[in-house]
Amino acid sequence: AAMELPLSSTALLCIDFQKDFMDQGGFAEGKGNPVEKLKSECIPGARVLLAAARAAKIPVIHTKEAHRADLRDCPRSKLSGPRAAPEGQRIGDVMAQGMGRLLVVDEPGNGFVDEAQPLEGEYVIAKPGKGSFFMTHLHAYLQHHGISHLIVCGVTTEVCVQTTLREANDRGYECVMVEDAVASYVPEFKEAVIRMISSQGGIVGYTVERSQDVADSLADCTAQRARLGLMEAAWGHKRARVDSMEGGLLKTHFLPPANMAASWELEPEAMFAAAPAKSGSVALLRNSKPAAMELPLSSTALLCIDFQKDFMDQGGFAEGKGNPVEKLKSECIPGARVLLAAARAAKIPVIHTKEAHRADLRDCPRSKLSGPRAAPEGQRIGDVMAQGMGRLLVVDEPGNGFVDEAQPLEGEYVIAKPGKGSFFMTHLHAYLQHHGISHLIVCGVTTEVCVQTTLREANDRGYECVMVEDAVASYVPEFKEAVIRMISSQGGIVGYTVERAEELAEAVCAARFQQGGVQC
Repeated sequence: AAMELPLSSTALLCIDFQKDFMDQGGFAEGKGNPVEKLKSECIPGARVLLAAARAAKIPVIHTKEAHRADLRDCPRSKLSGPRAAPEGQRIGDVMAQGMGRLLVVDEPGNGFVDEAQPLEGEYVIAKPGKGSFFMTHLHAYLQHHGISHLIVCGVTTEVCVQTTLREANDRGYECVMVEDAVASYVPEFKEAVIRMISSQGGIVGYTVERSQDVADSLADCTAQRARLGLMEAAWGHKRARVDSMEGGLLKTHFLPPANMAASWELEPEAMFAAAPAKSGSVALLRNSKPAAMELPLSSTALLCIDFQKDFMDQGGFAEGKGNPVEKLKSECIPGARVLLAAARAAKIPVIHTKEAHRADLRDCPRSKLSGPRAAPEGQRIGDVMAQGMGRLLVVDEPGNGFVDEAQPLEGEYVIAKPGKGSFFMTHLHAYLQHHGISHLIVCGVTTEVCVQTTLREANDRGYECVMVEDAVASYVPEFKEAVIRMISSQGGIVGYTVERAEELAEAVCAARFQQGGVQC
């Protein structure tokens, strides 16, 4: 459907148009990616957006993935873990003459490509992860400037762009990704992301096919302002309308709620996963992708995401959105029960999340409650839709409880999260650090929404994660298949996958037997 952009609270976000990802001799080429195709795919559209945003005096923000020279803001998983690049092609190494140290701030290769250079006064963010919000000032900058809407372009579609869109969505921003101004090394990944973002009425945001459509809309709105002679303070009510978008018609705009933690004020070490255990049992997953994976059991936890009635039972929030909830249980619960039994037998910490809001809904952004992507009245967060389920997605209501097959046991940690990701506005990271957790076994629903968002958050924080394929589920089978491929692509750019829960359980059992002769 159509979307409206309130110009006085809209910004253009350009993600990672940097030489390390788009030029020969950079970090991406070292991973075997065809960097030459990115520019031709997205730079023409990005230049259209840049020109239009600058003409409309919309704030322009540029991000680049970059680390401090001492690499203190780089987690172990990137530097020396099994998913790190080969020596000589790792972050901080010099791979090609004239590019300097890979992904290090102020090095030549960490600069922006000529076609997307920031102008004086435009905000530049150096981010240590794939997401643009983690350990940066982006949220604070957007709040300070009253930004509620983001036009998003950049590279790559399935990694940094998608991760940023998911972070922004949890924080209540209305985002539109411009398809001809984003690019991927793998065309089918880009197509899958486009569909995922706008599915279920725009569960992550909006997409628009052509940058010229956005530019024309911005120009029309700017011209209208000039014709009417309106002052800057008054034309906030004029909106640029962009058609052919997936989602809905925006009728109100808002300032997003403040994040609970100012992460940039913390030391980098406080933001990353604990070091893996150096002693104890180690489970070997021989058939995981992209390669075999070791799980040090004394620093591993099982993370069960959103096995809640609101998503898996009839009369819940998900069914209200038209999703076939009956298929989720049969697809993932058998595998999840295998994992729960194995983790409990091995005394591995078990963590359960559920998407839940306070009774007063103070922790729910306006975009979920009354924006164009919100469910119809009577099916929204806080509404009562079916007898016996209580208020939708509200903590302690009957429908917000866990399904019988995946009930937490006494002493297992339960997290109520207000977004799709399990780290945003929760104590999950603090809990994992306190318990010395470096590795996560992940199961839950849905694969392409809450599970994938959590994996991306965890990856930026340095956790080594494995998603168990037969213990996750999606309403759309092709979305699940696309996520499985994205996670383990480029040498495991987000993490690992393993096909069968039984295989993981057997590996845990074998490790326990080898260490202490424990029979499973």
